[in-house]
Amino acid sequence: MSLNSIFNEIEKFDPSKEKVQSFEGLPKGDYNAIFTKVTYQIPNPGQSYNPSNHFDFEILDGEFAGRHENMQLSFEEVTPNGKPVPDFVLERNGRTLVKLFYILGIPFKLEAQDLLDGNKIVDALKPAIGKKLIVHLDVRENKKNPQYPYRSYDFDKIEESEPAAAKETKEESPIKDTTKDDVDNDDLPF
Repeated sequence: MSLNSIFNEIEKFDPSKEKVQSFEGLPKGDYNAIFTKVTYQIPNPGQSYNPSNHFDFEILDGEFAGRHENMQLSFEEVTPNGKPVPDFVLERNGRTLVKLFYILGIPFKLEAQDLLDGNKIVDALKPAIGKKLIVHLDVRENKKNPQYPYRSYDFDKIEESEPAAAKETKEESPIKDTTKDDVDNDDLPF
């Protein structure tokens, strides 16, 4: 995008009604990605959100190559305003975490109380940073807060293609294998 194109967009900006940052997350879809980061964030006093783990995935190809998708999971049983977190949310978060571990090739050895210490999740997943996976992203309307749609995740392994040299070794070679014990005189080059 040229500076002129950007400026044309800026001219449409209404500072009296719009926010400076108009981040729009990735749309619903399946994305080849790389797992780039996992962190644990604890809110500062006065902030109204639960401690949570943040998982970052960088999109590898397609229209959104280079963009990042950030997933958050929390296992707190009560919201900051004192309401209980629904069981289905905690169960979905647990299933999401277990699936992520599986897809990234990390054995899930955490105990229930470990989920409340997000640093244990970080430590367990650090060896998987840099691994590729498919991120299945579902985006649904949030009627209470339309600007924050519901985002849910599932994962699959990426079937990486074999290098050309590996494929050649699997195919029949036109050269006869003479490493066998039963070599007869017809197989010798002299």
